[in-house]
Amino acid sequence: MHSIWLMPDSETRKKLRSLNENIAGALNSPLFEPHITLIGDIPGDVEQTRAVCSELFGDFDAGPAKFAEVSLTDAYFMFFFANVSVSADLWAKRKKLANALGVEVAAWQPHFSLAYGSGMLEQRKSLSSTVEETLGGQGFNISSIQVVTASKQEELRHWRSLSQLDLRNKRFTST
Repeated sequence: MHSIWLMPDSETRKKLRSLNENIAGALNSPLFEPHITLIGDIPGDVEQTRAVCSELFGDFDAGPAKFAEVSLTDAYFMFFFANVSVSADLWAKRKKLANALGVEVAAWQPHFSLAYGSGMLEQRKSLSSTVEETLGGQGFNISSIQVVTASKQEELRHWRSLSQLDLRNKRFTST
């Protein structure tokens, strides 16, 4: 299994890493790379996924994205996250990507997770207002797409990037 992640520009990535480190410390949550999961838990050949991504995103500009409200749920991978508004073109491209890969996709809620876990609702609520002040309404760019080993069946400590498509120079590189 593997997944496809959207990666933020370097400035936004640094900001999200810092938030993840602070929140992880407060909530005893694991650290992970800031990302928006475009499609997760893809069975099959990573090379096919890479080829389809190159074809579909080779001439694509993801456009600007924007942070929206912070949300909290009981789902482990959506424990504490910032919703993201993305372009209609990106929504359409996701559907084409799923069709090309032959995968069924669930409803999509673009977001950056800031912590994974369970419980601690009061602590999360108190942290959420600080995060909304830090991120609320700010725009950023999606700079690359990564194919990663991440899946719900894979332990987080084993997640790693396999390759990255830089949306500026339109090239896949191994990571």
